[in-house]
Amino acid sequence: MSAVRCAISSGRTLHHHLPPRPRESGDACWPPVLDDAAGAITLVITWSSGSKAASRAFPSLSHLAALASAPRAIAVRALFVSKGSACARAPQPAWLASGRAYCIEGPNVGAREAHTVMQFCVDFYSRPPAAALFLQDDPDLPPIRRVGLTPEWVRSLAAGFARRAARRGDSAEAEAAPWVPEPCACTVIHEDFFDASRYGGYRPIAWWLRTFLAPYWNSYRLPHKLRWPQTAQFAIPGEAITARSLEFWRFQVSLAQVRAPLKHKLPNASASFYSARNAKWANFGPAIVDLGPVAPDSGDKRPIVNGMDLAQLLERSWFRVFDPALQERTPSYPECFSEAAIAMSPMRCDGPACPGYDAARPELTRVQHLHGDGHAAWGSRVNYLTCHPLLICQQSKAALTTTEVQRRAWADRV
Repeated sequence: MSAVRCAISSGRTLHHHLPPRPRESGDACWPPVLDDAAGAITLVITWSSGSKAASRAFPSLSHLAALASAPRAIAVRALFVSKGSACARAPQPAWLASGRAYCIEGPNVGAREAHTVMQFCVDFYSRPPAAALFLQDDPDLPPIRRVGLTPEWVRSLAAGFARRAARRGDSAEAEAAPWVPEPCACTVIHEDFFDASRYGGYRPIAWWLRTFLAPYWNSYRLPHKLRWPQTAQFAIPGEAITARSLEFWRFQVSLAQVRAPLKHKLPNASASFYSARNAKWANFGPAIVDLGPVAPDSGDKRPIVNGMDLAQLLERSWFRVFDPALQERTPSYPECFSEAAIAMSPMRCDGPACPGYDAARPELTRVQHLHGDGHAAWGSRVNYLTCHPLLICQQSKAALTTTEVQRRAWADRV
């Protein structure tokens, strides 16, 4: 079968070697991939030709390919998702040519593997695989060998998810026992000190939890315990994708798809210390969210969320992203998540969703609303998220300008 190459959403291109299905009237793009992956274990691998693993010819992926190619009672497929690299340079070309793997090439984004996960949930929502194992191009192999990529493992994942789903709405139980998909084919990190004064990545995580998960909205009680998969390697059953709404995943993709240049492709990136620093920050992507004022006793001083911040906050939140016991919440102002709005400047957190919210001084996190006549006015009630990017970033009393937000972020981190 000759290679199929077709354009898909967000400037991406899908490559595969699958024949078109007769019922598709000649459509050779997504349907063959969705049909082929349905009922299979799908390895979702974020890779780049500029990574350290690429410089060593992806040795861990070679071992993984051998494991996945062994005879078994369930099909194993792979989806290679590039960040700024061509599929012609993808790992395991023989695997791709055999039709047991597919490749998506697209622009680099600051959120890296976080974008891969969220976009996969959108792309495969109509026909998810039996299980998805999210990996990077240097996977942690021992946890994968332990689960064996077997039908029994898939059934165990699904059964554990169903037990957790039975607790839906019981946020107290969810807080007491943070969920971990078992067996997750991952190394789980345990942290029991998630609070504003001590945790270095507190502000972005707090914003995301309060914005998208109903139990934490308008609540000061955030989880004290974090359980998260090292290197963003973890597995979920297919049911975990459709347990959330498609709209939920699309909101996440809007945040994660913001483009960022690859460091080695920037001119003079290594010419000096300052050039290298600028290239590093450009590679993290632009500011996406303005987190508002920083409390004096905060252990995390970052004023914004950029692409790399998003990847890091989600790495520590993946098990809550997919936790069926935690109900999702739709943002009150979905227009903030449009590609055009995000491209203009960062959206602004508001009220309790702002990590530094002070009930005694709510005016610090109250933002402007844009009226239909184009005039701005201060909101009289607290909303958790609202935006008109130019007004919020340039005119709001509480918000910094985009330039100032980024300048302070750079100063705090360098």
